[in-house]
Amino acid sequence: MKEDEEMTKKSISIRMILILLFLILTFSTVGMISYIIFSNWLSSASNTFIEMASDFNGDILEEVDEFIKDPMHINDINHHVIENEIIDLSEVSAREAFFVNVIKTSNPNIYSFSYGQENGDYYGARRNQNREIEILRNNADSGFNSLYYSVNEDLTAGDLVLAAGQFDPRTREWYKAAKECQGPIFSQIYKHFIMDDLTVSAAYPIYNATGELEGVMGTHLILTDINDFLKEIATEKEATAIIIEKESGNLVANSFDHVNFITLEDGNVQRTSIGEIDNSAILKAYENYRSTGETFSRIKTDNGQITVKLSEYNQEGLSWLVITAIPESIVTAGIYRSIQLTMGLTLLALIISGLIFFKLANMAFKSVSSLIETTEKFSNGDLTIRAVITRDDEIGQISVAFNSMADTIYNLVHRLEAKVSERTRELEESNDALEYLSYHDKLTGLYNRFYFENIMKSFDTEKHLPLGLVFGDVNGLKLTNDIFGHVAGDALLSKVSEILNKVFRKEDIIARVGGDEFAILLKNTHPDEVHMLMARVKTEFSNEHILALKGSISMGCDTKTGPGKSISDVLKNAEDAMYRDKTLNRKSINSGFIESIIATLHNGNPREVRHSQNVSELSQRIGRAMDLSEAEIKRLKEAGFLHDIGKVVLDNEVLSQKRVLTEEERKLKHEHAVVGYRVLNMFDETLDLAESVFAHHERWDGSGYPKGLKGEEIPELARIIALAESYDAMTNPSVEALRTSEEAIRKIKNMSGIRFDPDIVNVFVKMMKETK
Repeated sequence: MKEDEEMTKKSISIRMILILLFLILTFSTVGMISYIIFSNWLSSASNTFIEMASDFNGDILEEVDEFIKDPMHINDINHHVIENEIIDLSEVSAREAFFVNVIKTSNPNIYSFSYGQENGDYYGARRNQNREIEILRNNADSGFNSLYYSVNEDLTAGDLVLAAGQFDPRTREWYKAAKECQGPIFSQIYKHFIMDDLTVSAAYPIYNATGELEGVMGTHLILTDINDFLKEIATEKEATAIIIEKESGNLVANSFDHVNFITLEDGNVQRTSIGEIDNSAILKAYENYRSTGETFSRIKTDNGQITVKLSEYNQEGLSWLVITAIPESIVTAGIYRSIQLTMGLTLLALIISGLIFFKLANMAFKSVSSLIETTEKFSNGDLTIRAVITRDDEIGQISVAFNSMADTIYNLVHRLEAKVSERTRELEESNDALEYLSYHDKLTGLYNRFYFENIMKSFDTEKHLPLGLVFGDVNGLKLTNDIFGHVAGDALLSKVSEILNKVFRKEDIIARVGGDEFAILLKNTHPDEVHMLMARVKTEFSNEHILALKGSISMGCDTKTGPGKSISDVLKNAEDAMYRDKTLNRKSINSGFIESIIATLHNGNPREVRHSQNVSELSQRIGRAMDLSEAEIKRLKEAGFLHDIGKVVLDNEVLSQKRVLTEEERKLKHEHAVVGYRVLNMFDETLDLAESVFAHHERWDGSGYPKGLKGEEIPELARIIALAESYDAMTNPSVEALRTSEEAIRKIKNMSGIRFDPDIVNVFVKMMKETK
């Protein structure tokens, strides 16, 4: 019962309905189209014949191209076998198997495949008149005679079948053409030295690793084969075809059995010219082409209209003209009969198909219409609609498949929209970041040198005058990096950029153009205002402290007030002014840095203040007791005061020494002598103090730091400061384990010759007794 219901439900296959509809509609459509075509053909016959002639000509061009390109393709595939010495030509069996295999697997139109060498050797294989493959040998062993052998089953040479006589490949047109061209080329048409036929060869020069010509590979075609396929195609189309050389007009091939050449008594050939053929339509079309370049001609003859098409065929070394002629009578003869028959059949088909289609359409298209309506709504954007399934046939299956597809698309679209939105946002953010970084300095956020140099050129116009330019160089960046590290140096540069952005206007172009160099462009700004803004920057920056350093920047400026002044000169002037500022204020800048570091060290550390003062005073007293010069005593005073300047890198907890230091903290503390040396070594004013500060923790016995110097290797001033520092460290009231002066002196005497210079200890002890 269930099966009966299914059969009733599917009384006729939707596939059958579609097939019937297809046949009926196709039949009726063909009838109508045929009538229209035949009717219009009479009024547009010229275009129709031209199209037919063009198609026929194109077919021949394709055949010629396939025929001609085969040999060059063979050369392209096989030249590397010889050029890379994959085949050893001196090994006879391998060589001959190679040539035989190439011929054996090539198109039957290929007559022969050969290789001629610069020494006159010539090898290859060919197809004889019976299309049997033969092996060619021509070398010193054969007396340079071309010998042809049959081929055994193992592809070796069998019996000698032809001794063709003396032959030197180097004299042949194809060899000379490739040698001259130094690349793949087709030869001019020539008479084959064995076959009574014209030949064209694809030649390929072979070079060794040093670029010297080894020989020429040749694949050879017999032009009779072109005659054969021209005749076959033309006969099928009831047309005529001829191929000639474009320049000479000599025949290459034809479809009407006209001789293409005559062999003369001396063995040479006389080529046939197109003017010698008996075909007035082709000759007239050819003359029309030569005089006007027109490739289509309709020629009226005694036998009716002839449509002639001419096409050029060019390859490297070849320039041919393909001429085809189609008589229009082959089409027009049956046109009227076809029109009458077609009209009758079309009318009958329309009547029958109309009756059948009307009946079937009522049965089949109810579900189809519903499905079409659903798909249209879906395509218009209603992705929630689904097809109603009422049948269990092909339409029902299509409806099920549509609903499945709709569900998939619905899910994909919603996921895709979210993904596209996310990717678009990411791409926009990446593009914005890349564009920003291409014009901005990553650290400061200011414009970079690339942007500044470009915008400077665009600002160099009269509408921006007066155009001010400020050039600044941050003082102490190297000092900051060396003492506190590059993080502190970056903070210094960031502070500079912050102040520049604060002082200068929004429309001004502020750029970091070097490590510590900044440049600012100010359009439509009077020189006085430029100087005022520059002064504000210097003032505000001088009020800033970055760790232990007071802010300092050297600046210079210049203003372009007229078009006669070069913007590059303005930049140079501003830079020169900056360097003048740096040079003139160098001493005050340097002393400012030293004072700033000492102030930072002493701020909140009264012990360090007293310690510096005490060591300075005691060092001077020892120096006078040792009868040192006033210059050396002055150095002692300064070095004694600055001897712990390197402690500026230590935090207050380490400086206070209120707990036992860790090993890492102790090592860091020992570095303060090196840091102090670096600081003092950077300034001309303190250069002569650096060595004494560097060595003031060295010991007489060599157990000190940082270099482990001993005895008189330690600078004298450093030895004095070491003793003075040790005495103050024991007697300074801020020290918890405070000792009396007598206890400290006794301790120092005990360390004489170990930690301290014995001579200096003696002077010190004597001086302290006298003082007491």
